[in-house]
Amino acid sequence: MKAFMLIFYSVFFLANSLFAQIGYKALTADRIELKTLKISKDQFFAYTRNTILSNPLGLGVSTLVPFELCDYPVKGKKLSSYNTPEGKGIIFLSSPSCKQIVLRKVLVQSYDFKGDNISNYRNRQCLLDITEIIGPLLQFFATQIEEPAKKDCPHCQSMAQYKAKVLYKAQGQINKTCGVEAGKTAKFVADFSQVVEASMKEKVAKLGK
Repeated sequence: MKAFMLIFYSVFFLANSLFAQIGYKALTADRIELKTLKISKDQFFAYTRNTILSNPLGLGVSTLVPFELCDYPVKGKKLSSYNTPEGKGIIFLSSPSCKQIVLRKVLVQSYDFKGDNISNYRNRQCLLDITEIIGPLLQFFATQIEEPAKKDCPHCQSMAQYKAKVLYKAQGQINKTCGVEAGKTAKFVADFSQVVEASMKEKVAKLGK
């Protein structure tokens, strides 16, 4: 009888231990450590290209081009779907935001961006200004490349000219807020522009075959 009870309790505690481990893994499966997250420019630009190629041709709703920084894939899932180790949804982070986290990773890991070289305020504003230039930049190239390929577009040239002015002003703001790091952020914006332009031309060429 004692031997039976000993075996019973051994199996019982072993089962509880296994269930606890399974429960812990399930609980932490959607959590990610942002400090160790790696996003190189090659990875980010591959995501940019794939997003553009999968988008419908031309401008979308409200003349926007769909592109979500927080949809950047991490282990097959959108970054925005994860939680921090503390259980807080990354999509709900504000300082820095999910978008700013993605950009900071690319800038730091591939462009040697050093936020410590500027004030905390300028550091945050610098990343914010870069996130805000992405939309107009996508719209500019869409009116130059994708919209004319879709149909006659008598207003495309004027729209592109307007967006070019917006981009010029936005780049000036980035140079101002990013200070001594502005050269690195300008290089990122230039590289991103090249990838967007090439990806849209690639999409148009494929549709024309």
